[in-house]
Amino acid sequence: MTAMIQPVASTESPDLFGALSTIETVHALVGQWTACPESPAFAWQDPAVIRGAYDRCLPMTQQRFGALTDQLCAIARAGALHLLGSKDRRGDVPSAAAERLQREIEKRAVTLYRLVKLSTSN
Repeated sequence: MTAMIQPVASTESPDLFGALSTIETVHALVGQWTACPESPAFAWQDPAVIRGAYDRCLPMTQQRFGALTDQLCAIARAGALHLLGSKDRRGDVPSAAAERLQREIEKRAVTLYRLVKLSTSN
C-alpha cells in the first residue's frame, strides 16, 4: 500500500495540482482505516473548480496556496506512513489515529478551498 504514497515535487513546480491529487489519494487511503471512508467534508471533489479559482487568484494568494499545499502534502504523507508503521499484531492501523489524520487533512483542505474561493469572490 505504500506504493500509493509517492513523493511530490514542490508546489513551485508546474505540478501543484499533482500535490492535491496526492493529498486526495492519502485521504482516501486513510479513510479505508476509519469508520467513515467516504467523508463528504473533503474540499476539492471537482479539481477543475479549484484550478479555475486558483488561476483567477492574485500571485500572492497563489503563493500562499502553494505553501499550504506543500505543508498539507507533507502532513498527509508523513501521517499515513506513520500509521502504516503503527499496525498492530493483526495488521490493523490504529483507527482513532487514522480518524484524527483524516479530520486534519479535511480541515486543511477546506482552508485551501476557502483561500482560493474567497480570493475570487467579488
